[in-house]
Amino acid sequence: ISGLLLLLVVLPLVSWYYLSRGYDYQLQARSELKDYGKWSIKSSGLDTMENTVVFALLNENSSRDSTFYITLVKLIEQFGERPDFLIGLIKSSGQNITFETLSDSNLIFIDQDDFVSDEVLVDNKLYLADRRGTIRNSYDYHQDAALKRMVEHIALILPQQPTSDILYIPEEEK
Repeated sequence: ISGLLLLLVVLPLVSWYYLSRGYDYQLQARSELKDYGKWSIKSSGLDTMENTVVFALLNENSSRDSTFYITLVKLIEQFGERPDFLIGLIKSSGQNITFETLSDSNLIFIDQDDFVSDEVLVDNKLYLADRRGTIRNSYDYHQDAALKRMVEHIALILPQQPTSDILYIPEEEK
């Protein structure tokens, strides 16, 4: 009787509890992703649509900031394999800032004169934009909690990659 009670009552209640907590987490995380306006790159052949983009305003201070550099390295390590994820660094036309050790295909440099945005960009922030070019949220890269939340939001916005199926190819009979 106790085994039957465990299978019919306790296990479904525990399962329901964990599923409802996951659902509440999803609702909370998605409610934090708001519409802060559109962004685009004018007079550029670079197509950033259909890509999730994290971008930042690059200046002399941020190029020397080790926290900023470490954040970029961690983002590339975690999402660098994704072809639909980009990190855009917006720099002034007179700046010649490069990150030699971050020669990655996910890193793009955008001229500030060509960058058009409904949101006013602030230093020390990373901005997350979805695949439709909508700015969804901004994060201070000096705060660990904000960076953790940004990674969670990126994981929510990025579409799931298709899993590889196991293919069964029967051998030919001899």
